[in-house]
Amino acid sequence: SEYKEINAVFHGHSDEIMQKAIQLGFPETEKELEYGTTEFAQDASKLIKYGNFVVLKNHGFVSTGKTMKEAGEKVLQISKK
Repeated sequence: SEYKEINAVFHGHSDEIMQKAIQLGFPETEKELEYGTTEFAQDASKLIKYGNFVVLKNHGFVSTGKTMKEAGEKVLQISKK
């Protein structure tokens, strides 16, 4: 795998967290794509290399980590900012 440090992926849907993440400078996919498609996954994975949190345009977000706890804690940190 290209991302050996990623063992967990946390995916969620929260307009509030997505807006906060964008304001904080986390990357967002360029286009709104149909979820569940290969193109959707590839678009998100291009941005993961820049950090462990990506906003999926008009859909949700993905947070990654070595563990689910680490991935989930990143979401909580963003939600409290």
